Amino acid sequence: MIARQVSMVLKASCTAQITRTIKNEVIPLLRKTRKGSRTKHVRRPDGTEAIGITLWDHKETPQPITAQLYLQVLELLAESS
Repeated sequence: MIARQVSMVLKASCTAQITRTIKNEVIPLLRKTRKGSRTKHVRRPDGTEAIGITLWDHKETPQPITAQLYLQVLELLAESS
């Protein structure tokens, strides 16, 4: 099994919107482009940090995020902050 972890420090004023964006837009986008992956998003109770963990069953499955996909995710998160 292969895992990737992403950690984010969140602004207190944006935690609710960022959480919605990650759940409703970012994770579905990544799932469409990353067949066979499972993603879990957790946020600290005080809302200051979020962690995303993606798991794949096979070493060959995860491929590098393309520049275009990376920019899409950054734009979605920037709109939420």
